[in-house]
Parts: sequence; structure tokens; C-alpha cells
Amino acid sequence: MGYKYIGGRYAHRVIYEQRKGPIPKGWVVHHKDEDKGNNDPDNLEAMPRKEHQRLHATGRTNSDAQKAAANRTLESLRTPKPAKCIQCQADFVSTSAGEVGKFCSRTCLETWRSNKFTPELRSCFVCEGEYLAKKRFQRYCCKQCNNKSTVRTYRTEATGGTARRTLAQLGDIQPDG
Repeated sequence: MGYKYIGGRYAHRVIYEQRKGPIPKGWVVHHKDEDKGNNDPDNLEAMPRKEHQRLHATGRTNSDAQKAAANRTLESLRTPKPAKCIQCQADFVSTSAGEVGKFCSRTCLETWRSNKFTPELRSCFVCEGEYLAKKRFQRYCCKQCNNKSTVRTYRTEATGGTARRTLAQLGDIQPDG
């Protein structure tokens, strides 16, 4: 149940002010029994905003009630959903809290990650030596060749520099074909 209103203001604040006086600046009115619908003046108390936030902070205090509330919320998000593994194509039940999971097991996840790129022999753009590329965008055999390369530009048009050059615009480097 949500808050009630009186004349466009929270009812519990109006009732507190009528019965107990003005609410100090930076303070809030707290429902002692945590029932937002119970606006009995004896159930209302004013307290500093920080103290109120600390009182209701889930996950930051050791309150068993708060931990139970957080677990109930998480469990409600973890409803079983049918899914298909993108690695082995097996049907499985996903219990992820967000969107439907993509992998049926940790093994399928690791296999999928490792299959993204197969190492291959390439020729270095700077020294033209042959090397084993272990990453898809690896273009140089070593750090020294990478540092000698003229391909990189550190500033872009957006930051006031010149536009990035394409491989075809460079005379000493041939584009992948």
C-alpha cells in the first residue's frame, strides 16, 4: 500500500504537523510500524533523513527483516525461464535475475570464449617478420614494432585533431585482404 495524500501533501506529514508541530528542516516523518497506511499520530515520529535512510537501507545493516526482504525480492526476480545454449544448442532453464541466460553451464561459457579466435601466422607490418597472432587485432610481432608504427593517432577530429587514417591511406602498410 502506498502513501496517502491530503491536499497534494503526504498525509503522514500533515497529520504529524497538526498533532506534534512543525517538522525540522532536513528531517522526515517515519512510520514506526513501517505501515505506510497507518497514519495514527502515535505511529509517527520525526527523525533526521540520514538516520531514516540508515534505518531502511537494505544490505547495509544486519537486520534479519531487511535481509529477508532483499532475498524475497531477488527470488521473485529469479523466476525460471526456458532458454537455449548458444554454444551447444541444448535447451535449459535459466534462473538469472536479469535477462535470460545464454549458456547452460560454465563449461559452455568457457568453450565459447576460447573459440572466438584461432591463433594464426601473420606477417608484421613494420619488420615483415612472421609471428603467431594470438588476438584478432594483433598487427605487430613485438612491442618495439608496435611503438615504431605510424598507424596510431592519439587525437581524433572530435578532440580537435586530424581524422584517423585508414590502412589504405598509408603507403607502408597494406590492408588485410
